[in-house]
This record gives sequence, C-alpha cells and structure tokens, in this order.
Amino acid sequence: MPLTPQNLELGLSRDDVLSQLDAILSSASFLSSKRCQDFLRYITLEALDGRSEAIKERTIALDVFGRGVHQDSGEDSLVRVKAREVRKRLAAYYEAVPDAPIHIDLPLGGYSPRFRPVSAPSAAAVLALQPQIMPAPVSGRNRRWLFLPVIAITAIAMFSYWLSRDASPLNRFWRPVLGNREPLIIFVPMLTDHGEITDRVGVGAAQAAAHLAAYMTRVDHAYVFKVGADLSFSDLRRQPSVLLGGFSSFWTLEMSRNLRFQLLDEGYRRVLDAQTKREWLPVGARPHNYADEDYGIACRLLDSKSGQVMMIAAGTTTFGTQAAAELLLDPVLLAGVVKNAPPDWESKNFEAVIHTSIIGATPGPPKVVATYFW
Repeated sequence: MPLTPQNLELGLSRDDVLSQLDAILSSASFLSSKRCQDFLRYITLEALDGRSEAIKERTIALDVFGRGVHQDSGEDSLVRVKAREVRKRLAAYYEAVPDAPIHIDLPLGGYSPRFRPVSAPSAAAVLALQPQIMPAPVSGRNRRWLFLPVIAITAIAMFSYWLSRDASPLNRFWRPVLGNREPLIIFVPMLTDHGEITDRVGVGAAQAAAHLAAYMTRVDHAYVFKVGADLSFSDLRRQPSVLLGGFSSFWTLEMSRNLRFQLLDEGYRRVLDAQTKREWLPVGARPHNYADEDYGIACRLLDSKSGQVMMIAAGTTTFGTQAAAELLLDPVLLAGVVKNAPPDWESKNFEAVIHTSIIGATPGPPKVVATYFW
C-alpha cells in the first residue's frame, strides 16, 4: 500500500522510506540491539501500510516482543523503555549521517513514526536566494569575476557545516582523544571465576567496545583492542585509552581509586561519593541472577595517573558498564550534561554516576544522577 496522502505530498515513496530504513537498521547505531531494530521496523511498516492509528503500546508489546495484552503498562514497561532507546539511537544515527535524504522520527507521546525528506539545496536553489541584479555587459577577461560571489557563498556554507558538526558536544567531548596522533586503546577485561581468570569477557564491556570502535571508525581515528593481561602501564603512558569493566578490571579500579565517584566492594558492591559518602547500589543483583537496576561511573580524565587522556566506563555489574559507555557516546545525553557544565568544561576532568534499569538482559537508556568537573 502507498504512503499516507500527507507523505505523498512530501514527495516520498514507500521504496524511499524502506531504503532509508534498511540503512538505519544496518548502521552502528542499531546493529547492537535486535529489539530496537524490530521495534523500528515494525512501526515503520505499520505506518507505510496505513495502520498508524493502530500502533499502540500493547500491539507493539504483543507483535514485537511477544508479551501478552495484560502486560504491565507502567512507566518502566519494556515498550516505553525501547521507545526511548530507539529515539536516542535515531538521534545518534542522524548525528553520524547528517546528509541522510530521509528522516524517520518517533515523536514523543506516541508510537507512530513520521517521515521527512531532507535534501540539500541545489545549485539553482542557492542561486535563487541571491539578489537578481542584471549586470552591464562585461568583457570576457572580467567575466570570471562574476563567479566569485557564488564560490565564496558555497565555501562559507561548507565551512559553517563542518564547523558546526565538529562543534557538537560529542566531538568536543572526545577532542582530546581525537587530537592525539596515537591510536586509542580500547581495553576489555577478562572475567574471573572463583578467582581464576577465564577466557570470557562481559557482555556490557563487549557491547561498549563495539560502539567505541564504530565511533572511532566514523571519525576516522585509529584504535587498537587490548584484552585481559595484554594491557600494561607502559601502554597507558604512550596512548589515550578507554578502560571498560568494573570489578573485573584491575586497571579500572586502580585508575579510579582516588576519584570522587568510586567503585567499592567491601562486602557489597556499590558506587560511592567520596565527598558526601552517598552510595548507589544495584537493585536485585544476586549470584547467577541479573540486576533489575544498576549504577556505574563514566569518566574523562585529562590528567590521569598515566599522563595520557583516559576514559573509563564501569558498572557494579556488566549492565552498568554498557550504560556508562553509552553516556560517553550519546550526543543527546552529553548535550544535557554540558548544558549545566562550567564554561571551560572542555579543559576539565569529568566524572558522572549513571543509573540504568534492566529489562530482561538489556539495559535501558542511562540516566545521569550526579556529575563532577574539576
């Protein structure tokens, strides 16, 4: 079936939208979450088939997630959590692909998507915006000067575009790393079992490593993976790094030992504010069971113990690690953080405490509960 008349007036076809949908679902922003892929695919196809009014929370729960119609529809329900995550992933995608020809939006307050064409102005359109002045006849020798205003306007527009893109909170936050010629170390610790190091890594750290590698690829910055015992202090002294993992990582615990927000395990695991003594504990975490809620720390240290720029993403469980890394890469969350930051935040160390709710085995979008700049 065709698109709604409104979208037809916008000059969109079903194939146009499906092509954009495929590009989004295969991007780094969505590859790591099959549930978000299924969610966006479902609501898009329903809207294209003229069933926008039928896209409700309960139909999504049943058709996408296989949940019964009597599911809990409270504030932290699976559908609402995934809707928030899909919005954030769409924002991340369009941050990375600003020239995408079509925007698929999920407006707040509902689950019916909108489709908007976004096309760059043609040369004719740019010229049409300029004052139409009929010049006096000129000689061939001077004709070339007529093109200078157009060239200048085009150059200014391109420069402004790239400047605004580089000035995004995400790129500004990572500028100390991106300005370093050395490859970024992405460190993933090995898990332990009864004190013995295994050949396994945490799910949260693995997911975070994949997202970090995707971002480094987008910004064309080199990176290397270090796993388990493969990382040494001399490595940290030579190159910028991202330390992933909490209590499974010796390097995370060592490098965050004197920070304001710390991971501690003294009979129970939690995040501690060393100044106020406030504690944040995972909820429902028991041996061999997933937590219902988790906390973690996300850091950017410009003057770390190694003398190099260092990022840390660590949770009290693996889900907190994944959520903390998401804060470091989420343009929307970072924009909210720096909105209330000191004016010179780019030259300061940064640390935050994050909270995430876990649905099944998937952490929800992180929420920043405390920040500190120094």
